[in-house]
Amino acid sequence: MVNRPQVRSLQPKVMIEIEGRSVLTRFIILPKAKGNRTLLGTDFLSSAGLILDVKNACWYFWDNPTHKYPFGEELDTSP
Repeated sequence: MVNRPQVRSLQPKVMIEIEGRSVLTRFIILPKAKGNRTLLGTDFLSSAGLILDVKNACWYFWDNPTHKYPFGEELDTSP
């Protein structure tokens, strides 16, 4: 049997605002983790109604496919 250390996590629900729309989503927070970046997964994409168009480097809401938003540039998160 493998002895694995237990990792405590927090799972708050947070309201995310994106292009004027609000989406309640659950975050998983690992308090002891260092240098993490936020990752919003398929559960968020689905509940927000977001469609990713990777080929054209943009995204849009399912109910308005003609209004496309370009993927953002990566932010510098260095201290």
